[in-house]
Amino acid sequence: PGALAQGCDTLVSIGGIQSNQTRQVAAVAAHLGMKCVLVQENWVNYSDAVYDRVGNIQMSRILGADVRLVADG
Repeated sequence: PGALAQGCDTLVSIGGIQSNQTRQVAAVAAHLGMKCVLVQENWVNYSDAVYDRVGNIQMSRILGADVRLVADG
């Protein structure tokens, strides 16, 4: 709510691809009617072909977040 009072319209967060924290930021943004940009880094060398499309990252997208996948670092 402090961010809204200051006129902010977007929440931005960074985390691993399956980050619980970034999913929660997406949920808060959706609840408050704000935009959300998530920078998701590949911190874990996991070979599952759908790892970056399911679970927390899928929920973030469903919640309306602009999810940006980047390499580690």
